[in-house]
Amino acid sequence: MSRRLGFPYLTLVVAAFMVGLGNVWKFPAMVIKYGLGGLAVYLASVVVLTGILAVAVETTKRKRYELVEYFDREYGKPSFALLFLIFDVLLLGYYSIVGGWTLSSIILGGIPRGMLWNMGMGLAFLIFLLLILVGGTRWIADFMVASFVLFFVAMSAVVWGMYHNVGQAALADTLSGILVWKGVTLRMALEMASQAAYSLGVGMGFYLVLGAILPRNVSGTRIVAAGAFLDTLMALGGLVLVVAMITIEPSSTTSGSVLLFEDLPLAIRENLGPSMLYAFNFSLFLAAMTSMVPIGEVTGRIIGELMRLPRGYGVFVSLSLAASISIIVSLLSWLGLNPVGLLDGAVSAFILFGGIIEAYAAVKMKDYIPGWLKAWAWMGIPLAGILGLYALVSWCSPGSQVILAVTVLVALGLNEKLKKRLEEMRRRIPGGYYR
Repeated sequence: MSRRLGFPYLTLVVAAFMVGLGNVWKFPAMVIKYGLGGLAVYLASVVVLTGILAVAVETTKRKRYELVEYFDREYGKPSFALLFLIFDVLLLGYYSIVGGWTLSSIILGGIPRGMLWNMGMGLAFLIFLLLILVGGTRWIADFMVASFVLFFVAMSAVVWGMYHNVGQAALADTLSGILVWKGVTLRMALEMASQAAYSLGVGMGFYLVLGAILPRNVSGTRIVAAGAFLDTLMALGGLVLVVAMITIEPSSTTSGSVLLFEDLPLAIRENLGPSMLYAFNFSLFLAAMTSMVPIGEVTGRIIGELMRLPRGYGVFVSLSLAASISIIVSLLSWLGLNPVGLLDGAVSAFILFGGIIEAYAAVKMKDYIPGWLKAWAWMGIPLAGILGLYALVSWCSPGSQVILAVTVLVALGLNEKLKKRLEEMRRRIPGGYYR
């Protein structure tokens, strides 16, 4: 495994994590709405926020920390790891519904309408996730690389096919009408920067895990930067795909599940045929899966450390919790409630603040982090804070704010108990920490 962990291979692992459904169903809609100014803000935000990710990777690469160990030794707050565990499990739980839609699009050709089908597809998605995660680190990395390559090939073929059918002149006319300067407003800048943060995977804990397995001679900063480049390239590909669709049918929806599972599939089927539609649907499933595999790895490792369980058992426990959340979300949605919106607001706000938690100790206190990298990360930390406050005020309903506040207060209240538990583990277990 270690001989294969070179720059190209690890770049594809990172790119696989970064590339997700938002590259197709959200980024294009935002560029269509905000024009050239929105695209410029997005690209600038990617550059600024990449510094946070780079410094997180370089810290755990140097120290070989596990997640709980990192927050315990660097902050004296292992409860931070508990926060990442809770919010990542919540994310896995409700995201499994969307992941189930991608699986359903392959099997049924569309989104299931019945509650039992939605629940079943969501649980099937989590079972696939479990099977990948229990295979171990080598299998996970191979899956991520293979999935990104397949996604890249499939999406490139679909984009090229749609481009060829529309024609260069017609596509250029539509694109030139979109990429016009519409000014820069504060709200637009915050929304585009937030989308950049989510696309990069800021604040989910994965980059701390990645650093712990990187070979010493491989630059984590270069890998993260290259992954961000590929992620942005795929987002631009998604934009071209959506622009081609609306060139053919201007009344098409340009965002959300209707775009991803109805209008785009219809355009692809009519213009490129059923084989290309299958390739597109399968690529969506891979994008959803590779976005969640690293999150499942994070939760499994944290549970393994806190409960003194082997990593595989930790993964099973975390995904069992996520499956329970998925079932509850499906039931509440069937009853006409909006649990996804409630949970998504709380999780989204934490994720943005989580980027600060990941990077702050390394930036402030570690002499082995180069000055230029610290300066780069320092640009991203206040941006993540501003975006977190924006999410807290604009995206969080009162219910979301309560979930966020209660979870943070309870987790931080358990900090001293967690510290004592870790101290006892260090005394009893040679090496001091779960590995």
